[in-house]
Amino acid sequence: MPTMMPNSQKKLADMDTLANIFGESDKLTPATQIIEEHAQAMPNASVINGLRLYTVAKLMEQNFPEEQWVIDDLIPEGVTVMSAAPASFKTWLLLSIAASVACGTDLFGHFKPRQAGVLMIDEEDNPRLLQKRLRMLGVPTDAPIHLMIGQGFKINATQVTKVIEFCENNDVGLVTIDSLVRVHNAKENDAVEMSEVFATLRRFHKAGINVLLTHHNRKGKSENAGEDMRGSSDIFAAVDCNLAISRSGDDLVMKQVKLRTAQEIGDVGLEVEANEDSLVLKFLGITGPSRSKQAEAIDQIQHILSTVNEANQMSLHKSLEDVDLKISIKTLRAALKKMATHKIIIEERGKGNELLYRLNNQ
Repeated sequence: MPTMMPNSQKKLADMDTLANIFGESDKLTPATQIIEEHAQAMPNASVINGLRLYTVAKLMEQNFPEEQWVIDDLIPEGVTVMSAAPASFKTWLLLSIAASVACGTDLFGHFKPRQAGVLMIDEEDNPRLLQKRLRMLGVPTDAPIHLMIGQGFKINATQVTKVIEFCENNDVGLVTIDSLVRVHNAKENDAVEMSEVFATLRRFHKAGINVLLTHHNRKGKSENAGEDMRGSSDIFAAVDCNLAISRSGDDLVMKQVKLRTAQEIGDVGLEVEANEDSLVLKFLGITGPSRSKQAEAIDQIQHILSTVNEANQMSLHKSLEDVDLKISIKTLRAALKKMATHKIIIEERGKGNELLYRLNNQ
């Protein structure tokens, strides 16, 4: 990730800084930029019929750099989605993370960032509101943060190419986007269309630029925080990290629901301390990751099936209730499906096509 800009370049970008980012450019086309990104993604690969290919031997001889973090232990390199219900301080958190990365200061006084310039693409708020919030957070005016507000940015080949070019020319290592729903024209519940959106977003990472997006949760709350994000499940599948934010009064909890490259650290507790002039996100500590209802159910189902020859869904559901584990039928079915996939249990059809389950003793 790029290092801090020279002092002469440390300034809060004026609104006109990115005014021509979507104008005509003779320097790069999306096609040539994508070719360069593919080359960076697979260094020293052989090109055969236009395809970049590794053999196993070639892959094993590559000296890849160690995995990097945008914010140590919290946000990995790649694409991260921060999801929450409305009024959960998503934008405040996003601004705090951007300031931490840009200035090289510990996030919440605890998590160390990898310093880099930041580009904030905001299609949610207006310049006046962002100005006020940056002031309240105490972000210095010479922070290397560039702001592109309400410019109609969309995740497509042409605009992503131009943003990547801007980032490379201005030492930007992190792009934040607020919010996902505002920057694409795909059907949010269509897995194929959302897969294409994230394939285009992935180009940032291939170019060495990390991405942090905000996204909204669906109405209601599931027993699995990974299912709370609105839209297709392919959104959750496509990201390297999902940070789920929950709020109770002035208290926030940031949970790593998904972390592709490392072990989750647990739930980060924060307290909002605010007045008319300032807002501080106070670090309260980290609690150990709580086990999901599904994981608890899997343990209990194994114990139940060790005492009986076989059982159906209804009897298993009642047995779980008897040990004070109250879960939905949907969660039970998901647990049974996972156990069958991993061959912990055997699924068979009984009378009337009823599904029966027993332990796989092999």
